Amino acid sequence: MIHRKLYSAPQHVRHKIYTSVVLPKLDYCCSVWDPHLIKNKQELDKVQKFAGRVITHDWKSDLPTLQTLLKWKDLTTRRKSIKLKVCYKIIMNRSLIPSSSFSPHPYPSPCHPHRHMLFKPLVRSNSHLNSFFIDIITYWNRLPAEVVNAPSTCSFKSRLLAIT
Repeated sequence: MIHRKLYSAPQHVRHKIYTSVVLPKLDYCCSVWDPHLIKNKQELDKVQKFAGRVITHDWKSDLPTLQTLLKWKDLTTRRKSIKLKVCYKIIMNRSLIPSSSFSPHPYPSPCHPHRHMLFKPLVRSNSHLNSFFIDIITYWNRLPAEVVNAPSTCSFKSRLLAIT
């Protein structure tokens, strides 16, 4: 419907509609539901691809080309960043979710990249393995110390944006 109504609108208007109406729906609750099945990721990517084609009126380009042209991050990277922001808020006690939801690494080491390393428990089911509290630990532990030790949520977001 948006495509039909805005077909003759300028590109910047179509882009603004996508970023204000469609993209929030693709990002909504991604910390709770981040698809791990390839087919589900492809379904979300189809939405972004169609939006890129509608915005540019380029019906032949593939998704990576459209993302480059429109300066978009792929949806997987966006979801990972959002999940890391939620994790930061939890660990720094800036969330209603208690920081005790995560276990600190039991063997702190000087070779770890930062002092907020998390322990990743052994899990046996795919549903648990791909849940937020298990999935995000790998990404969190790989972050550099200057990002993790940010003094505020706003500075964490900007430092995270600089490395992604």
